[in-house]
Amino acid sequence: LCSALALRPQKMADAAKAPTLAECQAMSAKELKEILQREGFDPNAVVGIEKDELASKVYMLLQRPAGEEDEYPLPLFSNCYPQFVMRALLLAAALLFAFSYVLRLVLNLA
Repeated sequence: LCSALALRPQKMADAAKAPTLAECQAMSAKELKEILQREGFDPNAVVGIEKDELASKVYMLLQRPAGEEDEYPLPLFSNCYPQFVMRALLLAAALLFAFSYVLRLVLNLA
């Protein structure tokens, strides 16, 4: 089941249309797998799991809110430019520090 749930769902179920846990347990395994397929998961990847456990997993899957995708999924997206400037300054300071030792070593050898 983990490999089936690892796939990105193509669409999310509405919480209003989601069946209750008792309704999920009353469904057959084939109906539960059809729900998985309708939600965009691979039902063929679900093997070696009991029907009751499958029903509870499908129930939990259908309880997820139908939230929108994050427009900026990367962390710190809003401050990328200041972060770039800070990293450039840190790199410049590190290179200046390293080259000061290299320059002193080259001048002493000459």
